[in-house]
Formats: sequence, C-alpha cells, structure tokens
Amino acid sequence: MIEKARQTSGAIDWRIGDIQTWDEPNRFDLIFANASLQWIDAHESLMKRLLEAVKPSGVFAFQMPALYNQPVAQAIHDVSESPAWQSHQLSDRYTLRTHPPGEYYDWLPPLAQQLQIWETVYFHELVDHQAIVDFYSSTGLKPYLEGLPSAELKDQFKASVLEAIRNLFPTQNSGRVLFPFRRIFLIAVR
Repeated sequence: MIEKARQTSGAIDWRIGDIQTWDEPNRFDLIFANASLQWIDAHESLMKRLLEAVKPSGVFAFQMPALYNQPVAQAIHDVSESPAWQSHQLSDRYTLRTHPPGEYYDWLPPLAQQLQIWETVYFHELVDHQAIVDFYSSTGLKPYLEGLPSAELKDQFKASVLEAIRNLFPTQNSGRVLFPFRRIFLIAVR
C-alpha cells in the first residue's frame, strides 16, 4: 500500500513504521487512522501520544469498530467461553480493543482544544447469516480461529458462531439479513 501511495504523490513523505513505538511529537498537521487502532492495546497512552504528534491546531482523527457495543463481537466471545470451547482458551486470544466514547472523552480534553465523538451504525444488507461469519473471519474471528489447531475445529467454531448470529439478527422479508455494524468516530484538535 505504501509503494502504491508513493506512486500517487511524490509530495508526501510516506513511511512504514510501528504505531506502538512510533513517537514524533509536534510533527504533523493531520493524523487519520481508519479501522486500525482497535488492534492496539493501551489506548489511553496511544491516544495521547497520537494527539501530541500533531502540531498545535493540528487534527487527530480516527474511526474504528465500536466493539464495546457490537452484538456480533459479544456473541463470538460468548461462544469462545462456552463449555465446548473453554479447553482451547480462545477468549484469551481476543485482541481487538476499543473503549466507550466517555473514556476517550476523559483522556483527551487536557490535550485538545476541541473534541468531537460520535457513533454511527451502518446496516449492511447481506445475503444470509453465513455472510456475517465470512465478514468477520478476517478480522474479529481471526484471533479465535488462529487458536484452533485444525481446519475441522475452525469450521466447528464458525458453525457455533453462525448459530449464535442467527439468534441475533432476523431474516428480513426479502430473505436477506441486515447486519448492524457500529463505528466510533473521533476528531480532536490540539
């Protein structure tokens, strides 16, 4: 992605780095993180460090899944803690992190002159419940699936998740399923 970005604009200094250790205070006019910060621990220190990386009057903005209020994420976690899966300790593998809006609001005002936080729910129209499992397989399900030693166990876990999802979201009159996907957005001006 960085190589493609370099080809589109030579005027921008594109870099590859590790956001968990990266630290360049007062350097940028804008930092925007799109669906990436939910993979990183220690959000309080991370958010402060990212806001401090923008220049005074610069902007730090992000959006990420609102996993603290996402029924599918809770259903997957509940399945992982069910007796059938406890021996695999799958709930210990959960790596996605987000916090309720109030926590970000408490952390950032000492550093921000303006702060906006909101949530939006996107309703994805999917062909069936299996499409929700497929949607989650490369993100929220991935850490759980990586904790299982065989393809057969992975398929069984996904089948358990599929059953839980069927109970969460009704099939619409059209035969399709509306999958609500909640996102949190934040814009902070330093």
